[in-house]
Parts: sequence; structure tokens; C-alpha cells
Amino acid sequence: MANHLITLIFWLIGSTSYAQTYSECIQLGDNNLTSKNYQEAIRLYSKSILIDSSQSEAYLRLGQAFLYSEKDKEAIENFDKAIKLNPTDPNIYFLRAQSLGFLNDKYGALADYAKAIELDTNYVEAYVSRAYVFLSLGILDGAFVFFTKAIKKDPNQRPDVYF
Repeated sequence: MANHLITLIFWLIGSTSYAQTYSECIQLGDNNLTSKNYQEAIRLYSKSILIDSSQSEAYLRLGQAFLYSEKDKEAIENFDKAIKLNPTDPNIYFLRAQSLGFLNDKYGALADYAKAIELDTNYVEAYVSRAYVFLSLGILDGAFVFFTKAIKKDPNQRPDVYF
């Protein structure tokens, strides 16, 4: 009986530190991402995934760290994993669209910005970003439509959006 109690205590301690370790890795990764120490953020987010690979948040943040370190293919791989775990988060589509744009997949970026807007009709930055992709493709009508939608959603836009 004493052995079972000791085993239970060690299991509870282990499961508590497991959850804390995941959270600590995410928090430390966020701190490093904010301070632009992307390599350390990548290491910490990767560690959090080793601890718990069922959380879309870790893949999203790892993708974001890769995006900021200009490793867009790796970013997209992680955004894809995040989408499989949480297909209703508009932020994942928005960030994946940015990586796709950097890889010059403008139509893929348009599709992902559209999905972000579908999931959150008030995602003003997605309207603006989509407008800029249309502009880069020379599709002025599309750019005008999405700049206008962004302004209607939030009239306090940057001057370039009004321009």
C-alpha cells in the first residue's frame, strides 16, 4: 500500500511539472520572440511540442518564430500543423498567408487571408494585407474593395490604406 501511495505522489508531481514545463516553455519562448531572440524562441517552442504535441498554440508560435527568422518553409509546415489541430483560428491563416507571400505564393496568400476574414469578419489587418496582395498582382479592383472594407471596419487606418 505504501508503494502505491509513493507511486501516486511521484505521478502527481510528474504530471504537474509536465503541465508547468509546457507553459514555462511557451512563456519563455514568448519572451524570446518579443526580444527578437528567434533561435532561442524556436528551441523553446520545439521543446514545448516535445512535451505536448496536441496544442495548436505551440505550432502557431513556432511557425511565427520561423516567420520572423525568415524561414518561411519551416513556418508554413508549423502553421499547417496548427491548422490541423485548430482549423478555426484566423491568426494561423493570417500568419501562414504572410509566409506564403514571402515565398511569392500570392494566390495562396490571398486564399489564407480570405479564410482569416471568413473566420473573423472584423480582422481588419487581414483585409489590408489582402488588399496589398491584390495590388502587387495588379488587380486594382480587388485592392480597392479590400482597402475600402478595412476602412469601413476601422476608419482609423494608416494613411497608406487611404492612399
